[in-house]
Amino acid sequence: MASAVFVPIALALFLLAITWPLLMQLEQWMPHWAAMIVTLLVVVLAVATLGSVVSLGFAQVADRGPQLGERVRELARSVDAWSRSAGLPAIGTAASGRLTGAITSTVGYLREGVGLLVLVLAFLALAMAEVRDFEMR
Repeated sequence: MASAVFVPIALALFLLAITWPLLMQLEQWMPHWAAMIVTLLVVVLAVATLGSVVSLGFAQVADRGPQLGERVRELARSVDAWSRSAGLPAIGTAASGRLTGAITSTVGYLREGVGLLVLVLAFLALAMAEVRDFEMR
């Protein structure tokens, strides 16, 4: 349960450490709030680029999904036929069901990842806003 809070904070602090030089350079030319916004936009752009690359890969797999699904069903049927001929229970259909369960859980993980990203960006914005006060103490 504590990881639900500590992981986003740790990631935000990590991103703050990475983006700190950019923030300091930008603050020489613009106010702190503007430098914060530009830095956050750079982080969002980097995450969006990474997300686009990953989603492109998923889209290519999804395009081939019907073909892959049919191949998995054929393989499950052949494994079932082999296992029945060997006197074993049918295992191919169960493996196909596990694959469907894995896909469903992956969608859940993606949803959780988006929530984590929102929390990390919020903590990063708060950390950037407060870092000046902390530096002065």
